[in-house]
Amino acid sequence: MLIPILSKDQIREWDAYTIEHRGVSSIQLMESVVIALCTWITTNYAPESHPVVILCGSGNNGGDGLGLARHLFKQFYDVTILQIGTHRSSDNQSNWDCLPHQEGIRVIQSLTNIPENCLHSRTIWIDALLGTGLNGPVNLPCSDLISKANRQPGIKISVDLPSGLHADGSSGGTVFQAHITLSFGVPKLAFFLAENEVFVGRWHILDIGLEHSYLDTIKPDHYLQIEENIHAILKERSTYVHKGTMGHACLICGSKGMMGAALLAG
Repeated sequence: MLIPILSKDQIREWDAYTIEHRGVSSIQLMESVVIALCTWITTNYAPESHPVVILCGSGNNGGDGLGLARHLFKQFYDVTILQIGTHRSSDNQSNWDCLPHQEGIRVIQSLTNIPENCLHSRTIWIDALLGTGLNGPVNLPCSDLISKANRQPGIKISVDLPSGLHADGSSGGTVFQAHITLSFGVPKLAFFLAENEVFVGRWHILDIGLEHSYLDTIKPDHYLQIEENIHAILKERSTYVHKGTMGHACLICGSKGMMGAALLAG
């Protein structure tokens, strides 16, 4: 099976399709995202060793971050939220209202207020600022926050897409430099562009229960070929085969001064 690579508009449609066809609300779908993120982080990083700083915007990516803060706090992580922006989306507001504000989660507005115990190489910095909604370069003050966060020691994780990166291509301006990107459903085209490697790091796709029948209704422009498909078309060889027993090839390629293709093919 080929894995489709969807545009950001198709991903948005997939969310809406899931909400309609599975009878869930957008906040319930966001909670599925939050649980998947929390499961991945708690599986890979112990709470006693890794304080967490979550950079939260005011949109739905920030809502994911706020929900994640709540779940990680319940799992005994030391959690600090760095909040930027005040005009919250409705789902962001819902997760803000659900935070245990009086029970130990710190909410700060600037990197200058980061607790001393978070300024070391074991700190997990989680980028939940912008997600896939970006159409141009990041503006102040968000660009300044991203630049300063990039200079901090620690483990950098982006939720869905590094902030400042465009889902469907390359980006200009300031971009969060993640070591790990945790995305949902299917990979983004941006993950496969060489110039984005420094921003995306290693990426993982988490299952959040999106309705797979949506994929039958569209024709993506790009697909990811996976290892299992390649194995299926390779012929099994016996232990003692050699170049004289596996057939021959006649390569017609290259021209004067243009031998690179011929050498690579050979």
